[in-house]
Amino acid sequence: MRALLQTLLIALASLLLALAGPGAAPGGGGESGVWVLPLASNVACMPLNAAESMRSPRDWRAVAPSSGPLQMKVSADVSAPAAVLYDSGTQLSLPLVVSGNRVLLPVRTEEALLAPTSAGMATGAIVGANGRGYLIRIRRTSATGLIVEIL
Repeated sequence: MRALLQTLLIALASLLLALAGPGAAPGGGGESGVWVLPLASNVACMPLNAAESMRSPRDWRAVAPSSGPLQMKVSADVSAPAAVLYDSGTQLSLPLVVSGNRVLLPVRTEEALLAPTSAGMATGAIVGANGRGYLIRIRRTSATGLIVEIL
């Protein structure tokens, strides 16, 4: 009986060590280099109104173009997601790529937000066919860095 209990405890400890833990930055853990987004919410409007743009983020991630494109994995409750992003200064649409349950912020979009001609801020949304999703805000923090926030 004692040997069986020890075997079960060792198996449980091994299982706990094998589970993925949270990443070093805020946000969920998951596959290497993929930001697992929190549970989605009902998305009310786009573009962000003044009250929504002042809202504290639910989650955030610091990114730099030198680290490659940012991959975000949406929650399972977002069906058939689509994504849009607008530069706050020019109101021009910036590209986001959607593939299945992943949204990619391309390096060229990150570089466009870091350009001196950009306002350095963009707002957008990731929305599923069921109206669930995320409002997002991206802002320049330095000449080489951006903060992506999930509102």
